[in-house]
Parts: sequence; C-alpha cells; structure tokens
Amino acid sequence: MKKYGVILFVLFFISCQPHYTRNDVILKAEKLLDTSPDSSYNLLNSIAHPEKLSEADYAAWCLQYTYANYKLQKKFTSDSIIRISVNYYKNSKLRKQSGTAFYLLGCVAKLLQKDTVAMEAYKEAENVLVLTNENKLKGLVQFSLGYICMRDEMYKNSLSYFKKSLLYFKQSKNIKYLAYAYRDISNMYNQLDYPFDSVMHYSDLALNASKEAGDSINYYSIVSRQGELLYKRDYKQAKELILKGFHYFPSKQSYYAAYLSYLYLKLNQPDSAKYYLKIALLDKQNSS
Repeated sequence: MKKYGVILFVLFFISCQPHYTRNDVILKAEKLLDTSPDSSYNLLNSIAHPEKLSEADYAAWCLQYTYANYKLQKKFTSDSIIRISVNYYKNSKLRKQSGTAFYLLGCVAKLLQKDTVAMEAYKEAENVLVLTNENKLKGLVQFSLGYICMRDEMYKNSLSYFKKSLLYFKQSKNIKYLAYAYRDISNMYNQLDYPFDSVMHYSDLALNASKEAGDSINYYSIVSRQGELLYKRDYKQAKELILKGFHYFPSKQSYYAAYLSYLYLKLNQPDSAKYYLKIALLDKQNSS
C-alpha cells in the first residue's frame, strides 16, 4: 500500500506541474509565427473563448497571441495578457516558454514606455534561458537590453549587449537578426568615436547580411544610414545612398530631404538643394 501511495503521490505531483499545450490550433499558430504572423494571429483569434481553455492551454494562447500581436506591430494598452503566461511558466521546467514570456513582457513594457519593467523582464529572461540552447531567443533578449541602453545613451553598455547578441545570432545561424546586430554595433562604434573604418566595416557586414536574408527594409535602412555616415566625407556617394532611402521610405522623406538639401548645396546644385529644402521645411515635426 505504501508503494502505491508513493506512486500516486508522484503522479499527482507531476500532474500539478506546469506543462505546455497540446492544443492543435495553438501549436499550428506557433509554427506559423515566424513565416506568417498574420495567419498565426487569425488562427489564435479563431478560438472563441480562450479564457475557458485549460490553464496550460490558456497560458500558451496568451504567449502566442502576444507574440503574434508584437510581430504585427499592433498597439498594446496593457501587459495583463502576457503576465498570465509569465505567472504560469515562472519557476517551472518550461524554460523556453518562461524565457519567451519574460522576453515578451519586456517588449510590451518597452512599447508602453516602462523601461524599468522592461529591463527587469529582460534580465529575468536572460537568467531563465542561460541553461537552454535557445540561441535566437537569447540573442533577442541581449539585443533588446542593448536597445534600451542605446535609447538612454548608455552606449558602452549598449555595445556590450549588441556584441553578446551577435554571438547568439551566429550560433543560431539567423542571418536576419545577425544583420541587425552588425548594424547597431556600427552605430555604437560611431557614437563612441571608434575609427571610421571600423564603423563602416560593421555597416558593410550588416548590409551583406540583410541582403542575404532578403530583408529589404533593413537593407535600405542600412544603405541610407551609410549615406548619413558619409555626408561630411563624400558628398556624391552620400547623396546617392540617401536618395535610395528617400525613395524607399516615403514616411521619412522630410528627414532625408534635409540631408539631400545640404549635399546638393555642397555639390554646387542650388536648384536641387532648394527643392529638397522645401520638402524638409514642409514637415514642422522634422527637427533636422
């Protein structure tokens, strides 16, 4: 009887431990998250009353639903949904899910301009993931920590985090995120007055990686950034590069127009300089 009692206790203990979902819809949505976040979002929304799911399934739904919303750049007004996942996976053996939940809590908090909460959440994610092989996720956590430090002008700390993210993205062989790490290492080198050759070296690595990944948004962002870096060194080359950003990013045309006006003036083309200056001045929000 004692033997059966121990077995029953073990089974009861195991059954009480947090576990991940077996819900087919949620699992399918998770698989689609990277390649088709809109399809993932629609699948998750097809579950009429997710709060009526089991505790494990609801935690998984909250996790993937938050991730889909974040990837689709939807507006967040609260972190209440992702906190359901955080609380369920916290202190469990589900380190991947727990790390992802803390990472997403950080992302949502950052969007809500709660940087202290975001930093704490990212640090929790870092601690949870340390014993896992989730290198892409580890890289995203380090990159996010670097971004917050960059926004606070803590450039040395930011550079350290970006370099850590670079190592994890290399290990995960994720070329797309590798490009972002290279790009922002270049930006930090520029802020910290590293040799210009080093700044451009990392920018070129970012450009090649973004092209290989087929990430046209990041590619043209890096192209135009190189124009900004060169605008006092090589007027003609800077103009050509910034023009690409001007045409590719309509919402930033007034920003790039300010540079182009300056560059055309330096190239002794006053009519073009006036044309772009007019575009820049039409945007009263454009401080440049």
